[in-house]
Amino acid sequence: MEDHEVIDLLCENRSMSRTLEEYGGQKSTSISTARRLAEFLGDQMVKDKGLTCQFIISEVRLALTFIFEVLMC
Repeated sequence: MEDHEVIDLLCENRSMSRTLEEYGGQKSTSISTARRLAEFLGDQMVKDKGLTCQFIISEVRLALTFIFEVLMC
């Protein structure tokens, strides 16, 4: 099995029906993922409604490795 196939099996996919700004102080895995992507890629990348977040929940979070794994999903 290829690496990308394993990552596809481990990825969680969520869609956000509102803009990130509209969620305010709410917490969820998709909102956290979108905020981290905004820090890394810039606010323009996550400003629209219908944002699809793909992420992997792991026991250990590695700074840049985590972001690249999110982008690969």
